[in-house]
Amino acid sequence: MNFLSSGVFWGVIIILFGISIIVKEILHVDIPVFRLLIGLIIIYVGIRMLVGWHGYNYHNTVVFSEARISASNAGGDYKVIFGKGTVDLTADKVKEAQGTIKVDTLFGDCSLVVDQAVPMKIEINAAFAGAIMPDGNIISMGKIIYTTKAYKAGEKFVDVKADVVFGSLRIINS
Repeated sequence: MNFLSSGVFWGVIIILFGISIIVKEILHVDIPVFRLLIGLIIIYVGIRMLVGWHGYNYHNTVVFSEARISASNAGGDYKVIFGKGTVDLTADKVKEAQGTIKVDTLFGDCSLVVDQAVPMKIEINAAFAGAIMPDGNIISMGKIIYTTKAYKAGEKFVDVKADVVFGSLRIINS
């Protein structure tokens, strides 16, 4: 039940509560937020019972658990869903390769570990989320591109596409 006490969960609840107030005042539609919250918690507990209380971690996917994933090469898909994950992009195969790495975070907390000596271009698309770059930039809605210090336009680089929806993503220097 770690997720129910996380900042991501309560942040989403507060946002949904605020949206329901706006919808009620502008459109005169009453959304029963607390009933929906109870229903979502029951669904969450049911899914946790199905996949096990320790969560699910299979083929670079973290669901309802906490895990650290080391990228084995450039060109992989990594997902963090209703959990907490660290995707480590400092492996030697990632440094040598040129390819696209996809990192998806949905209702979760993801840390992306990068090496500033490796040329990387990280494109982050966020929706109702929080993405924090090492240089202090923060985005909650929209798109931002972060590049490592070794990145030079027109030269070989590792391309990272990160989508964050109702979650958080932090880029951490190794």
